[in-house]
Amino acid sequence: MAKNPSEMIELAKRAFSEAPSWMYRNSSLEGLKAEMTNPTEETKLLKLRIQSPHDVLCVRAAKWLKSSKGCAFAMHGVVATCAEIPDAMGFKAWDSYLIEVKMSRSDFLRDKKKYHKRTGEGGMGNYRFYLCPEGLLKPEDMPDGWGLLYATDRKIMVIKRPDRRASCYNSERNYLTSVMRRVFDGCPYIETKLIKKKKEQPHD
Repeated sequence: MAKNPSEMIELAKRAFSEAPSWMYRNSSLEGLKAEMTNPTEETKLLKLRIQSPHDVLCVRAAKWLKSSKGCAFAMHGVVATCAEIPDAMGFKAWDSYLIEVKMSRSDFLRDKKKYHKRTGEGGMGNYRFYLCPEGLLKPEDMPDGWGLLYATDRKIMVIKRPDRRASCYNSERNYLTSVMRRVFDGCPYIETKLIKKKKEQPHD
């Protein structure tokens, strides 16, 4: 674990060099340096987010839920007091969407054995997807009723469409309650997890 700005920057460099370039297309090494080289401002340290390839796909998944599925709001990587912690979750008036991101087949096979994945009972999301790098998983690998998404360098593609199913309202309510409580408390953590509409630029 890196303990100072210099070590964090070196870690970022290594992550950038080892991962495919598209994984970090929304990140900036120069931006990381700028945030880390001013040790007098503690808030700068809090803003540092060295994203793993998994983290980057979680962000892209939440953005995709807003842009392609019309979700009123979407979140990624929110930890709440629920049995299930989705990598990305989106909501609109009558539907909810859940995305699980997988970067390895072995992780997928372990995840697939979970009770709500095997039976479809007690899980969140009326529509449920797995998202992975292109070609990692196959449509026939999916649990019953689950969809499959591929991430390429430029877009997210629907490979298999999911079936609509009943979601666990108690789990979703618990998840949303946890999110909204932190929003109203002004929690800086939750601010980094919500995908928001871009502010319109003022007209001249």
